[in-house]
Amino acid sequence: MLETEIKLGENVIDIGAKIGICSLAFSKYVGLTGTVFSFEPTPDSFNILKKIRVQIILKMLSLSKKQLLIKRVQKY
Repeated sequence: MLETEIKLGENVIDIGAKIGICSLAFSKYVGLTGTVFSFEPTPDSFNILKKIRVQIILKMLSLSKKQLLIKRVQKY
């Protein structure tokens, strides 16, 4: 269903991102020209989200206590 709703280059907001599973899926569909904004207010989940973003092929553009802005980057 995501592929019919989310298009290349779009911006997507993931409110209540938890550990970023949906954010990662969204990033696949928005591609390099789109952006996924992930919001997670729960400290434990946010800390896991921060750790996971290091382990996956994503480029972090901006990070604050309640926002993780990620953009998919090309795999080398």
